[in-house]
Amino acid sequence: KTGAAYHYRRSGANWTQTFKIMSRDRALNDEFGGSVALSNRRAICGSRLDDGAAENIGAAYLVNLK
Repeated sequence: KTGAAYHYRRSGANWTQTFKIMSRDRALNDEFGGSVALSNRRAICGSRLDDGAAENIGAAYLVNLK
């Protein structure tokens, strides 16, 4: 499975999904979205087992929220 992080907006007692954040490569078993931090209109999403310069080295994705 590929991971994802979801953004929801609350209006009263109702929650609505506004968008879904996924890594660009959508690789299997990278654990994308296992950790997420929000600040103002930005999110940083961890991908603990992302394969970059080495196997399972990990990565963090910075996303500007609209």
